[in-house]
Amino acid sequence: MVKRKETEVLIIGAGITGCSIARELTRYQMDVTVIEKEIDVGMGISKTSGSVIYMGLFQAMSIVIKDLGHGIDYEKYTRTERMQMLWDGFQLFDRIAHELDIPHRHVGHLSIARNEDELEKLKTLERMSAFVSGAELGWLGKKELFEMEPNITRDAVAALYDATGTTSIFGPEFVIAVYENARSNGANILLETECLGVEEENGFQIVSTNKGTIKARFVIN
Repeated sequence: MVKRKETEVLIIGAGITGCSIARELTRYQMDVTVIEKEIDVGMGISKTSGSVIYMGLFQAMSIVIKDLGHGIDYEKYTRTERMQMLWDGFQLFDRIAHELDIPHRHVGHLSIARNEDELEKLKTLERMSAFVSGAELGWLGKKELFEMEPNITRDAVAALYDATGTTSIFGPEFVIAVYENARSNGANILLETECLGVEEENGFQIVSTNKGTIKARFVIN
């Protein structure tokens, strides 16, 4: 039970983000503590996510869906610092998956057009995908398309294919892998420990939990 504890870095939440940050920081021999209010790691969004890591064509389609008629300036939106960080993270994921032997599969993404109007929209997605990640996409004619996916609608006239921009994983496996590696590196993971509040005291962060207080130089929420 925590009554009064000190740590260099305190991370609130042991999901995919919290555990990944803990793993990264412990590679530099930092004193890291993670608190999680649930009985196990990855019990929140991490266990219910779509378990798809994507950029390229899939990311471009996601932006269009989120637009909802608001008229997003796609070129400006896709050249933001946030999008650059997403691309950097996407590239890091594959390295981490191989380092920790996390099962994953590069499944690619296929978008079809059934007429000339939809074909023009795919051309817009192609341009957006280049802004998003510099993805190299390929066009498939009817023959190549039905060889790849023989059960799709016969109305399809062409398709845009991104072979590398989508990776499938099982989210909980990823969380457990980075959690176990962080613990092996020395991270202290405290389960059933809920953050109740944070106050500053003499340059330190004092975090109140249901099991006591934790004094930290830095808090990551």
